[in-house]
Parts: sequence; C-alpha cells; structure tokens
Amino acid sequence: MKCGKVREFESELYEEIKRQISRDCGIEITVCRTEVGGVCDDCRKKQAGN
Repeated sequence: MKCGKVREFESELYEEIKRQISRDCGIEITVCRTEVGGVCDDCRKKQAGN
C-alpha cells in the first residue's frame, strides 16, 4: 500500500477453495483473481525506524 510492490503467491489451500467453488457452482474456473493489500516488511521496518 505504500511502496507499490506486487507479488504473486501460491497456496494449496487457495487451490482447494477454487476446486470447491468449481464443484459447488458446477463451473470450470478459467480466471480467478484475488487482491490482498497491506504494508510489506520493508515498509514496516522503515516506519518503525522513524
């Protein structure tokens, strides 16, 4: 939220949630986007140093 860094992540739990949504809704998921915002370690360290 401060420095603009963007990173991707992999998570087996997230993949399982997508599989469950696919089963429950009867759809084949071809696109899935989730956005999570926050303050990274570097920015928190800089903030603590001020």
